Amino acid sequence: MQTTEPHIRVGAYALGVLGSADTFRFEEHLSDCPGCRLRAGEFAGVRAGLAVVGPPVAPGPALADRVAAAVAAARRRG
Repeated sequence: MQTTEPHIRVGAYALGVLGSADTFRFEEHLSDCPGCRLRAGEFAGVRAGLAVVGPPVAPGPALADRVAAAVAAARRRG
């Protein structure tokens, strides 16, 4: 992981979607980063809350193309 990367992985960690190696590295980072420990605690109920909402929905096959087109259009405007 890069120096700033662990900080952006707190949400993925809280949702349990990191691989085992990244989970291990992030947990090492947690031991030294009070900010990430705080954020991980704030995310603690998110995973359970999402389970109540319903099962995951698979995105349609054109989603990536629509997102890429929207990002490209926003960059052209900005």
